[in-house]
Amino acid sequence: MIIGGSTMELFSKKRTVVAIALSLTLGACGGGSDDTSDTLNENESYVETDSGGQVIVENPQGEIKTDGEVNSFAKISTLTGKHEYLGELAVTCSNDSSNYFETDKVVVFGSANLPVDDLKTAAALVEHQVEEVPQIFGTNWADYKSQRRNIAKFAIDNFVENYGDLPSAQSSLPSNYSDMSENEKAALAWDVYISGDNEKRLELVLEASNYAGYGWTADDVSHEGKVKVCLHEESNNSYIEAFYTGISLQAPSISIPDEYNQLIRKGLVQMMQESLSHSVHGNPLPLWYSEGQARYSGGLEVAERFEHEEVDVPMFVDAEDEYGMDSEFLELHYGMAFRYLFNTVDFEERMSLFNIVNVMAKDPSIYTQEGLPEGYDFEPGETGGLESAAFIKAWDEQYIIDEDFNDLTYNRFKHSYHQLLSQ
Repeated sequence: MIIGGSTMELFSKKRTVVAIALSLTLGACGGGSDDTSDTLNENESYVETDSGGQVIVENPQGEIKTDGEVNSFAKISTLTGKHEYLGELAVTCSNDSSNYFETDKVVVFGSANLPVDDLKTAAALVEHQVEEVPQIFGTNWADYKSQRRNIAKFAIDNFVENYGDLPSAQSSLPSNYSDMSENEKAALAWDVYISGDNEKRLELVLEASNYAGYGWTADDVSHEGKVKVCLHEESNNSYIEAFYTGISLQAPSISIPDEYNQLIRKGLVQMMQESLSHSVHGNPLPLWYSEGQARYSGGLEVAERFEHEEVDVPMFVDAEDEYGMDSEFLELHYGMAFRYLFNTVDFEERMSLFNIVNVMAKDPSIYTQEGLPEGYDFEPGETGGLESAAFIKAWDEQYIIDEDFNDLTYNRFKHSYHQLLSQ
């Protein structure tokens, strides 16, 4: 890739600044101090981790509310009468949004049976990282709020279905619109949708709602610009789970793992993967990449490179591929694979690994789920699920290179994984 001098200089400076920010973020402990000799001020308190360790957190400024609307956490589709799906661990909060604690950047929902301190502690742990995590993706909190998806799937689906009939679209439809396939029409609608900012997207969605006779309001279809947290009480389930507007987190009175801060950051990274890609079909990244990027970015332990032969990492594309295997063991290897990529690609290009989701958002196949163009250089694995075409194309657009400075296409990485890591 050859770029003119002045443009390349600006590009390099931007990459360097972002890479330094990532380095600082990965090195940060966050969450508070574990020095129990510190004297608490009036705005701080201790919380205790599962092993008995004490950390100091800043008490969040917020308000407990018990009169939340049914749409406060998840949005209800008048098409189906059901809440949008935000994962198994968020079902309780979807069904009952009445009890929550709200701060400047976070809204924590939970059962009325939970101690109030659970909601406040969770808000403190999450809010501490809200400004930091967007830096990992080369952005900031304010820009992230304007870039991310915040509209429910059913509302976007309705817009795509009715786009060709909307008054605002008539003057811009191509002359051959009536002859286009349904996928082509959907791709055109997606292109119009993604090219606007959040305000324009909402305007289009509400126009489509009025056209279809649903009469949705902004509150019916869009989430406010905060991270939504659902406190779950499943002691035998995952500590954290991510969705496009936030995370599900185990109630602090049940568990605060010693590595809570890294786990929360991992969840917030996965929230950003889904929200910045604008996917309405769940996290569109291959499982190994999503978990690997989030685990490494969270600062959690990963496997050593010399252990790579133990797991054929790129073949783990979706959750079904993990059936019968130890997911924690696999995560260690996912993290190692991403660390290899991050440490291998040229310094100025490292952040392109985090730009993949932004590139995917602009690809209509993220919505239509179409396959790759005919003749594209990619061979699916003999085992495992099938990657999103938008992901494969976005990877290949990033000019990722190997340790010998050769172009590392996704196809080559997938099928030469062990050879590459053996060098």
